[in-house]
Amino acid sequence: MPRDPAELSHESLAHIVRLVQQWLYREELADGTLRWNLDKEWGAVDVCCDLAALLESYGLIPPAAEDSSTKTSPSYSERSRHDTHARRDDR
Repeated sequence: MPRDPAELSHESLAHIVRLVQQWLYREELADGTLRWNLDKEWGAVDVCCDLAALLESYGLIPPAAEDSSTKTSPSYSERSRHDTHARRDDR
């Protein structure tokens, strides 16, 4: 069972937010200095993999989709299928 994010300490939550900010907006220049860049281009796969690893490190990964006894919300693939069908219905 994943941990409830509400159980995390203030320090843990601040650490998570700080890392997400850095992944999304901080870049390293050629001379090694770091700067904030609001226009930084993101590698979506890299960002998603980093976020998944971060959540896993705090025990926040939901159970496997096969375990329907603990399933509380639709999986990503179920939401995507629903969104795709909804878009087709809007045509």
